[in-house]
Amino acid sequence: MSSHRLALAIVVSVILVVPALAQPAKKDEPSSGGKHALLVGVSNYPDLDKKFQLAGPANDVILMKDTLTKYFKFTDKEIVTLSEKLGEKDDQQFPTRANIEREFKRLAKVVKDGDYVFIMMGGHGSQQPESGRGEPEADGLDEIFLPRDVGKWNDMAGTVKNAIVDKDIGEWLEAIQKKNASICIIFDSCHSGTMTRDGADEVKRQLNDPEDLGIPKKRIDEAVAKAEKREAESPKSRGVGGPAETNFKFAEKGGLVAIAAAQPNEPTVESMMPPKSKEGKPYGLLTFTICQVLTQAAENGSKPLTYRELAQRVQQHYSAIGRNFPTPVLEGGDRDREFLGNKVFEGRSDITLKKGPDSLKINAGSLHGLTKDSILSVKPPAGLGEKLIGYVKIKEVRVTECDVEAVEHEGVKAVADLPIGAVCKVAFVDYGDMKLRVALDSKNDAGGMIDPETKKTLVEICGKLQGPTSLIEIVDDPKKSNWIVRAVGIDRVVLIPAAGWAASTTASKDAAAFGPAKINEKLGEWLEASLSGIARAENLKAIVCRDDGVVGDAGAKFEVELTVNGNITKWPDPNILLFNKDKVSLRLKNVGRVGIDVTVLYLDSAFGIDCLFPDKQRGDFNRILPGEKSAPMVFTATSKTVGQENLLVIAVKSQGEAVDYSGLAQKSLDKYTRDVNSRGKPRPLDSLLKKGAYADGNTRGLSRDEDDAPQSMKMITWQIRPEKRPAPVKK
Repeated sequence: MSSHRLALAIVVSVILVVPALAQPAKKDEPSSGGKHALLVGVSNYPDLDKKFQLAGPANDVILMKDTLTKYFKFTDKEIVTLSEKLGEKDDQQFPTRANIEREFKRLAKVVKDGDYVFIMMGGHGSQQPESGRGEPEADGLDEIFLPRDVGKWNDMAGTVKNAIVDKDIGEWLEAIQKKNASICIIFDSCHSGTMTRDGADEVKRQLNDPEDLGIPKKRIDEAVAKAEKREAESPKSRGVGGPAETNFKFAEKGGLVAIAAAQPNEPTVESMMPPKSKEGKPYGLLTFTICQVLTQAAENGSKPLTYRELAQRVQQHYSAIGRNFPTPVLEGGDRDREFLGNKVFEGRSDITLKKGPDSLKINAGSLHGLTKDSILSVKPPAGLGEKLIGYVKIKEVRVTECDVEAVEHEGVKAVADLPIGAVCKVAFVDYGDMKLRVALDSKNDAGGMIDPETKKTLVEICGKLQGPTSLIEIVDDPKKSNWIVRAVGIDRVVLIPAAGWAASTTASKDAAAFGPAKINEKLGEWLEASLSGIARAENLKAIVCRDDGVVGDAGAKFEVELTVNGNITKWPDPNILLFNKDKVSLRLKNVGRVGIDVTVLYLDSAFGIDCLFPDKQRGDFNRILPGEKSAPMVFTATSKTVGQENLLVIAVKSQGEAVDYSGLAQKSLDKYTRDVNSRGKPRPLDSLLKKGAYADGNTRGLSRDEDDAPQSMKMITWQIRPEKRPAPVKK
């Protein structure tokens, strides 16, 4: 279980009680409603063990408040925050059960017809036997959110002391919805899985087991058995569409959207952000990424995001940094509504120069998608003209600001005295060296220390994997790695992803692991092939994800049409679920004013890369003229690879001979390079993709063309299940 179940239960409890929810705003209708926000961050639990204390929620509420005030024009009076820091000054602002309930009920009193309500709840989640209130739970367990003053299980009362049950929040939200307010609620909490992992600088927002709250295992078993019996006696029908299945039917009318941090059985994490910064702080992964996506959309997007697009972008960001979990879940009837209203962003950059103690700074950082060594153009302060003054280069990246220095770029010399308040805009995004960081685990698969002789052999083999033309970099600290080489016994190794990996005796048996491979003279070849393949796939996802959607009026524009088993599937959607043997069809439509050359690559969960379009054997011509559609790309989902998989769509403006990137699915780029460069100067994207896939070429990033974007890229993400899609059960 996870925050997904908590969000589902809450959404459903509201829908079941309130059949007629607030109507969503009509398309393009400006919002006249007021704004209200409740931000809850629970870091300290005085009555729980020390190992369950968190650090991230305290930072989450500050970051989210900054995002709401800067980009959604919330005032301080419209935001109520409950956190440890504020509670130290006023105990009415501690995130306790009573204070949280008070604020929910206050919202129900003050909201008016058409108002927008944003709620964020960060902290631990867990489960307890269902109380019997409301609709029965499918698994016999109530999802609970743990406030600061949560206690232990009270067997007489049948509840965890001060726990906030899903039905509590459902009732509180119901009262708000009766005022016809539109609600978005985010749960950055979870409870499943193991609490710690060797070599990772992250913490799970979960309790190991309901027994940590003093709930007897006997009570859990009884509740589950009761639910199983109930389900067997009255089976429910199952959906057959493209989105992920749930046990619940949502109302067609809008009014409520819930974003949860993870799918069932996935942990939710908090970690240091930004990862490589000297001044990183712990944040919830979901909260930080939502703020990052909203910030980038506000700074660079031509239109605001819908809730569906927001969740999809979050998933793309996870995938681009090499995370195979968690998978954010979006539920509710308002998924296609604009985030917090219908505001259209002006598109002018809010990034400005300011004076720091030792150097120039800009008021933007990793939250805005900025990276070290990226370059920004500098123009006069707002209202003083649009003439280019010069450029600055990023020296150090933090969450919301960067240190910069004046540099020469595109023939413009460095300017020593740049005006404070000058407006900056990204001119060149640096992607770094794009190497996959790999570490040797000091412990083996059984949790013991690695055998000294085995370690010596592996250190020698791993050391030979790096080099100037290699995509692999060996690092000493597993906390700074992307992948880990872990010994299994004394004669084998497995490759496991560093992000969120739990140290356990089952690592070598997990589907996410590569291997085991025998430690012999061929191990180096196996490691190089496996890690290079992983690096190519991860780099391609990162390049596509960092395309922020800024497309000039004459740029490469396209729409995606997706069907599953003949049924149209809404995209973008973070909850697309495919089963073994599902038939999937994809078509692209050129909605721009110029022709585009399109390549579609399929990245499976085992890091394989296949080219779906153009198919050279089929004789596809990959140029799509304005208003035209591509040939259908039809494929069958297979159980050979399961888990999160991606389609990468790369479209470039047509210029002379048609260009495609099908060579990225091959072992060599020689033919691809000759085709692209045969007409002279290569595109910046060509060199970047070549470097990201094969450690070749000298381009580290992409320049931005504000008036006429030469390319547009999208990533479509879904989950594949190994079993066949269940047939609908007739009622």
